[in-house]
Amino acid sequence: MNIHALRKQEEPDFIRIWQECFGDSEEVIREFLSYFKNTLRLFVLEDEGRICASLSQFRMGSWISGSGLESGPDVLVSYAIGTEGASRGRGYGSAITAFARDRAVEEGNVSLLCPANQGLVDFYRPLGYQTIFRMNEGFLDLKEKANAGKSQKNSFAASGFRNIPGAFYCSMRERFLQGRVHISLSEDAVRAITECAPPEGAFWISSDDSVIFAAEAGEDPEEYRILECLTRNGSVCGRPRLIEILQGSGRSALRFRVPLNEADGAENQGLVQAMAVLPEGLIMPDSPEDCISGERKLPWFGFPFE
Repeated sequence: MNIHALRKQEEPDFIRIWQECFGDSEEVIREFLSYFKNTLRLFVLEDEGRICASLSQFRMGSWISGSGLESGPDVLVSYAIGTEGASRGRGYGSAITAFARDRAVEEGNVSLLCPANQGLVDFYRPLGYQTIFRMNEGFLDLKEKANAGKSQKNSFAASGFRNIPGAFYCSMRERFLQGRVHISLSEDAVRAITECAPPEGAFWISSDDSVIFAAEAGEDPEEYRILECLTRNGSVCGRPRLIEILQGSGRSALRFRVPLNEADGAENQGLVQAMAVLPEGLIMPDSPEDCISGERKLPWFGFPFE
């Protein structure tokens, strides 16, 4: 068994495994990879002369400590981890995941995963990954409000929001999240969200600059997906305010995610949004020294890529 960086002649096998595992077209695969071309690393596992598994790794941003805006280690996301059907059950998925993990951590970076389903959480834990962010997913069926708003050319704007460039969103996001452990966004990550945005745009801010949110188009043209929604005081936008924003969208279906913290209940509540292996010297903020006003500074993730 040999794991190595993808060679040009192995691209057809890489595409083949991705398509078999996730069902995407070659066009969609290449488009996604193009978003992260500046930091993209592609790996394959070869056994007995055959490419059996593949993995993509890209830089999402930097790990920002809660003590300020200083940039920490890079956060490298392992994505589209797949093993061809005929080769499953032989440990290839674990092997290639561990390979990418070790490469990232040995470089002093964070290795991050976004489990595509809950069944993968238990698969990744033995590889050293710990849950760093959980959330609940919500869905609103707003057909009546959508029909009432179809005449509005820009419905979010009509609700008191204005579209802003990705760079400005990131700047405001850093201000909003100052004092919280979070992951900044790389230019490549912003590019990916922008390319997947609804016609009106991906990044929005309220007229009083108190709320920012990012949205992308859903598979259905009438559906929006809210990726994150933050308030000026650094807190996650509450569900009532978020629903108010969504109801002004003019779309018939809206999906959104609400972060969970330890006060919300048991560890298995909600969906696991992100798991990570941290490099030596980097710890999760779970001690009294990491608290503000008696509240734990939970890390903020945002922007899923499952």
